Parts: sequence; structure tokens; C-alpha cells
Amino acid sequence: MLSRLEIINGILIFILLGLFFLILDSLGYSDNIYLRFFNILFVFFGINRVVSHKVKNGETGYFRNFGSALITSLIAALLSVIGLAIYITYFREGASISDLAKSIIMGDQDVDLLKYCAALLVEGLGSSLILTFIFMQYWRITHNLQKPESKK
Repeated sequence: MLSRLEIINGILIFILLGLFFLILDSLGYSDNIYLRFFNILFVFFGINRVVSHKVKNGETGYFRNFGSALITSLIAALLSVIGLAIYITYFREGASISDLAKSIIMGDQDVDLLKYCAALLVEGLGSSLILTFIFMQYWRITHNLQKPESKK
């Protein structure tokens, strides 16, 4: 179930990612794939805010916190792809989608905006899942989050 905490932090991650992208674009580095690794910091920041808030309020269930962290990062990924599509459509009309697509897996394929955004969404969803899992392992170990007992 979606909570206000997850939505707010998903939007916060989206805003931070958007500002980071706009700064990179204004400096001419938006096509540098290596700078995209800094996106992880913003996602970790948002996930940490959600999980730490929930733990402070007594919610120490591993799977509940995992779900909240995953929903937060998925909201950010979805909003980021929508925002990028709007940005490309209205503000980078002259930019070739093929040039942008070279920075992701699509390489030299002939792509349009829909294919590009779909590829970015898959990339965002996959990285959200991986980052959430990694982060929750950290929280499980350092804060002793409880997994539900298995039925025997």
C-alpha cells in the first residue's frame, strides 16, 4: 500500500535526479555515462530516509521496509522517465534520440522516444530493485531488522 512517506521521498529523489541532470546538461555532460553512477547516491538518500523513519517509528519488519524502499525508488524511476520524456519533447527538440540512446544499452539501434523511455524505465526498475536489496541488507545487519519466522 502506498503511503505518504513513500510518495514524498519518491518525489524528492525525482527532484534531486532532475536537478542533477539539468546541471549536467547545462555543463554539456549529460551524455557522459560515468556521471550517471552518481544517481545511486540520490536513490540511497531517499531509501535511507524512508527506512530510517519507519525504524524510528518501530516498524522493524524486513519485508515491510523492503517494500516501502522499493516503492519509493520505483516512484522516483517512473517520475524520472516521464520527466525526461517531457524534457526531450519540449526542450531538446533538436537533439537526436539516437545520440541519447548511445549512453544506454540500445547502442546504435534506430530508436524513437517511446523505445528510449521504455529502455530507461527498465533500467530504472532493475536498478531500483538491486539498490533496494543491497541497502536492505545493510539495514538488516546494522539495525537487526526482523524477518518473519518461517512456519515449520
